[in-house]
Parts: sequence; structure tokens; C-alpha cells
Amino acid sequence: MAGSLNKVMLIGNVGADPIIRQTQDGKKIATLSLATTDSWKDKATGEKRDKTEWHRIVIFNEGLSGVVENYKLPPLKTHPGLILILFQVVMM
Repeated sequence: MAGSLNKVMLIGNVGADPIIRQTQDGKKIATLSLATTDSWKDKATGEKRDKTEWHRIVIFNEGLSGVVENYKLPPLKTHPGLILILFQVVMM
């Protein structure tokens, strides 16, 4: 059976420091929230519009969970952290 590859690329601002948990057998699971914003100009009024969506991301890969575990948001005085997340899902 041939499989297909679906890719999703989310570019946005991390909402808070990642939460790292462990399964009963000791595997790491990372959870984080990511905000993406879509901007456009309203055709009727001509004003700029924004829509922000929050994505809850759960990472089961131990290697990637270790990388995310060391990510911390910068202090509020600076710009929010920007993170690029690339997911590959193989459908079989």
C-alpha cells in the first residue's frame, strides 16, 4: 500500500514555556501553545484586520521533546519567542 506524506508548517509565537511530562515508562512528552495570526485588508472598509488562532502542540518524539525542554521564552521586555515547527505525518 502506498503511503502519502502530509506536512504542516506553523510559524508563530510561543504562548508560554513548554510543559514537559513523562509517561509511566519514562518517555518525555512536551506540550506547548503556539499563536498564529492571519492579517488581511477588509474589502468593504479598507481597514486592516487580524485573526489570531492558538494551537496546542503535543510532541511525543523524545529527541524533539528534549530540544523543546530547553526552550524558554525571553523576558517580557523583548519580543516574544518565534518558533518554526514542521510536522510530518505519514498516512498508510
